[in-house]
Amino acid sequence: MPTVAEFVELIAERTGEPLPTVRMMARRLVDDDVLPKATGRRVPRVTHQQAAMLLLTVLAGPPVKDATRRATAYGALLHNGRRGGTALEAVVYLLRRLPKDPAAPDWSIEVCTNFPQLVLKQKLHTPQMPHPSERTDSGDLYIPSGEDLMHWPSDDLKRFACLSGIRLHNIACALADDE
Repeated sequence: MPTVAEFVELIAERTGEPLPTVRMMARRLVDDDVLPKATGRRVPRVTHQQAAMLLLTVLAGPPVKDATRRATAYGALLHNGRRGGTALEAVVYLLRRLPKDPAAPDWSIEVCTNFPQLVLKQKLHTPQMPHPSERTDSGDLYIPSGEDLMHWPSDDLKRFACLSGIRLHNIACALADDE
């Protein structure tokens, strides 16, 4: 497991966000006890859950002052808006699974930055060319609790932050290195 500083650099590199912005977001998470704080000579390592929280923070975007609130809000999104797994649990599970998954490059994360939504997608491999109206990926949708999936305001979803499977796999492998 990497240290917080190492993981911050990796996230900045893999997401394309400026390193100073990611550092400020991480600092906010450390101040709010979401990420571990170094004390004395003890340099804490990032767990999968802490890594997922930082990843959600960065993908959800600025402002930095709302980093913890946004990470908590996106982490609490529920699968299809109903009881079941949260987005945080799903991202943690994916980060644990990807280093051993041969289909890791087919996964991606999409976070809508102007409306609370997270989609974990896995590209489907079809033996023939799909019809133009057919989707070639499937996704697990995470939205706020109590929202109606059938009446979800898809017209309001305008800005997305996406993380490809290769980049996600690189992040997951960094977490698995010292396990």
